Amino acid sequence: MGAAIKHVRRDNTKPYTYPLIWLDNLVNTSPKYINGQKLIRSSIDHLKTFENIKKCEEYIRSISQDERIIFIVGDRLAREIIPHIHELRQISSIYIYCSDKLINEKWTKKYKKIKDIGKQFNQLVDKIRVERSKRCENQVNEPLSISMFQTNTYHEQSNNTFNDHFIYSQLLIHTLLQLKPTKADKKKINCSM
Repeated sequence: MGAAIKHVRRDNTKPYTYPLIWLDNLVNTSPKYINGQKLIRSSIDHLKTFENIKKCEEYIRSISQDERIIFIVGDRLAREIIPHIHELRQISSIYIYCSDKLINEKWTKKYKKIKDIGKQFNQLVDKIRVERSKRCENQVNEPLSISMFQTNTYHEQSNNTFNDHFIYSQLLIHTLLQLKPTKADKKKINCSM
């Protein structure tokens, strides 16, 4: 039914891949959706399709939390599955393929991982390609969210400010150390010395 998905590990020797999972009742039977699968597979080789919500959710939950998935779902099944999988770490982003964008925009506002709701399949696939290539190039897993507590007393406030700066500086250092230098970067360093 679907292509096998390679498991992605968090080491620097293997490239990050963002497999795509597509859930729709007609994904494997409708000629329109079969052509859509061909379109996706022309640039994204990691596609797995599901017609059943329960099997799809079980599969997503069985994937390592180190992996990230781009998820397409038809609007008929979206309302049912998204509340169950939205908070899963494996889900990187969600795209809804639908016939009525306005109706779906109303109920999806509270789900931040929903990147687009589209009526035109080609445009949806183009947006997925762009997101996937950006994430693969930058090796971005997910946005980093940090919340700091606000306090009222001066001593606690200045202490928290110091801690905030320390945390941010450590995150910056860690991020910079993870970057791989390019040939252009190496040339700039050699020229400046």
